Parts: sequence; C-alpha cells; structure tokens
Amino acid sequence: MYFPVVSERSLTSGPQIGGALWILMFGIITLLPVRGAAQPAAVVDDDTSATLSLSLDETLARAQEESFPARSAEATRRAATARKRQSLGVFLPRITAREQGLFTTDPVNAFGSKLRQERFVRQDLQLGALNTPDRVDQYGTQLEIEQPILNLDGIFERRAASDAARAAGHKAERTEAVVAFRVKKGYYGLLLAERQVGVIDSALAAARATRDQAQALFDEGIINRADRLAAAVRVSELESRRSEAVARRDNAADQLRVLIGLEDDVRIEPTDSLTRESALVGDVSLDAVNQRRSDMQALRARAEAAREKTRSRWLAFVPTLNARGTTGWYDDTPFGTNGQSWTAGVSLSWSLFEGYQQIGR
Repeated sequence: MYFPVVSERSLTSGPQIGGALWILMFGIITLLPVRGAAQPAAVVDDDTSATLSLSLDETLARAQEESFPARSAEATRRAATARKRQSLGVFLPRITAREQGLFTTDPVNAFGSKLRQERFVRQDLQLGALNTPDRVDQYGTQLEIEQPILNLDGIFERRAASDAARAAGHKAERTEAVVAFRVKKGYYGLLLAERQVGVIDSALAAARATRDQAQALFDEGIINRADRLAAAVRVSELESRRSEAVARRDNAADQLRVLIGLEDDVRIEPTDSLTRESALVGDVSLDAVNQRRSDMQALRARAEAAREKTRSRWLAFVPTLNARGTTGWYDDTPFGTNGQSWTAGVSLSWSLFEGYQQIGR
C-alpha cells in the first residue's frame, strides 16, 4: 500500500483547504485496496480452445480410427477383399428374373406369341389371320440361369484378386505400424517440447531475478555497468530460446493433431511421462527382416498378383464352356401363367482374334 509522504510543515503552514484535500486523498487511497480485496477482478480467458487429456495408449487407439493414412489403407483393403469376392462369379451361377411386355401385329411375332401363350386355334391357320393378324398382347415372366463350367482365365483372375487382397492386407498392417510409430514419436516429442519449455521458464525466472538484483547492486554502485548488461543479455537470450521452444512445442502438437484427426482448436495435454526403456537388439538378418516386414510381404503379393493376371490374359485365348437355362410363363395379362416353356443349352465359345486387344492386355 502506498501512502503519500506529507510533512508536518505543509499541513500546518498551508491553507485550510489544502489540508482537507490531503485528508480526502488519504481516505481514497486507504479505501481502494479494501474494495479490491472485497471484489476481486474477474480473470478473462481469451483462449476458447478445448483441452483433451490423452495417454499414449488412448492416442494410439484414436490414431488407428481417425488418422487418414490408416483409414485410407483400410478402405483399400476392403476394396481388394470385395474384388476377391467378386471373382467368385467364375464358379457361381448368375440368376436373372424379368417381366416383358410385347404388343405386335407382326405376323411372325403374333404367330409365336399365340403359340407361347398356348392360345393357338384352328382359325389362326387361315391365310388372312396369318398374313394380317390382329394385335396380339403378350407378357412373359422369365427366369434365366447361367452357370460357368470352364473359364480358365477367370480362375487365374481369381488367383490374382486373392493375391491383391493379401497385398492390401499387408499394406494396411504396415500403415498401422507406421502410424503407430509416428504417433509415438509425436507424443514423446510433444512431451519433450513441453519439458524444454518448463526448464527454460525456470531458468528465465532465475535470470530475471538475477537481472533485478544486478540492477539493484548497480544502483548502489557495487557492480559496474558491464555486469548489469550481462545479466540483461542473459534474460534476452533465454526469452529468445523460450520462443523457439514454444514454436517447436506448437509444431509437435499440430503434427500430433493431424495424425489423430483432431481440430486445430483442440489442445492436447499428454498424461504420460517421459520414460527411458532399454531395448535389446541382437543380430539382425536382412533376409529375415525382409521376410517378416509387412510392406515387403505386400510387394511380393503384388508381384504374384501381376503374374497371375498375365496368365489369365493368355488363357483368354482358350475356349470357354458355359451352360444356360431359361424357363418362362406367357399370357396376355401381366404375370399370367397360361403358357409355360423352358430352354436349356451349353455353349462353347472361342475368341480367335480381337484386334490385338487380348495381346495388349
């Protein structure tokens, strides 16, 4: 608390109004701290960012779910698995159901429609009815089944799809490992950056106290100007180092936020501490590592898929054998069943030349 120094002479020799003014000022100065203690000023926090406390395990779990590389690799793996499932068409039948409507006065179509509907009578054999038939309405309900029997190119296509799915799985596994490594590096980097800021803050507080003490000693004439300036320079140096450390901490926090899919206004507060763990590294065999690494396994699977794909393209020159069966119900009303018939057959097709398209593939 600050009190104005008023000499006894000034209070007794001055005018009466001057003494009253000094008393009023003394009362105001005395009352102001009491009001400040009774009603403390509210602290306004302009930082509206949310704080998220995360341990290392929680950060890793969030990264596997939210990081873009992990989600992209998982989507690629699901797409490759879907293509492998799609290749089952080389073994499984295709079943199609359809409903068709036909309205015609064409002699051939009219003749066939009446036969299919089983409505053909003797009068339909007259020349006039055959040459200029009346309008005939036909609705057909058909069920068609196509069954592949022998498609060697499709078999190797399925092998290629299986290898591609295996490669995508290994790639997703490798991506998860890389993301986990980057998250650990970013998490401990953030912890280290915050520790550095804390150490510099402690050193800066001590340097400022030394600077203030040096200023007091300089005012008393105990130290010279060079010693006082050296203390001030040390404070400036630590303030510059603190700015650099804060920038490194913010950069580490930004990188970690990107890895785990957080918004920019969310501040990460690590809950784990820096621990030093001993790692025992024995003899490392390059061949053994390449056999175990998921990215190398993915490359080998992709190469095998390419070989199977090439074989399937060459086997496209081999004839294919397929079976087909159709059954239908025909009437002059939709979904009618007055006439019924079926057809079954086997087809052997051989693509002899497609203008170098097969060779190009």
